[in-house]
Amino acid sequence: MGLRKWFVCRDSDPDDDGWPVRFMLSFFLDQNPLYRRCLSPLPLFRSSVIMPANKKHLTKSGWLRLSKILAGTLGGYTTMFSFHLLMTCFFPKENVIATAFFTGYILWALLLLWAFVDRNVWRVWLVYLFYTGLFYAIYHFFQA
Repeated sequence: MGLRKWFVCRDSDPDDDGWPVRFMLSFFLDQNPLYRRCLSPLPLFRSSVIMPANKKHLTKSGWLRLSKILAGTLGGYTTMFSFHLLMTCFFPKENVIATAFFTGYILWALLLLWAFVDRNVWRVWLVYLFYTGLFYAIYHFFQA
């Protein structure tokens, strides 16, 4: 095997087999005919590499898609908010508010992501409602 060297591929490169690669940082392996075309770590301009999503993994119903969006945004936000509300029972409110600026966005983003990853949106809704109710019930119990 030869040395690896960085190479900028162009449209007129005779070794790219007609793939439209424009100024992409790629590497060739010298002396190896199997690696004569551009091997790019970021294939942004190759239309044959960027493939559409597999139709069997996409949500078929518009209502289910809307439910996933609402579950991720509203359900994730209410779960995150009730969790930080519960934390005010155990820690000073000023510290929880200051920490919630960072942890709130991280927790909300994870809950939003989980709503789209899970196949069953109704389970996501039930989990969000369960934890929101649980966190609020514990908060209400300690406030009384």
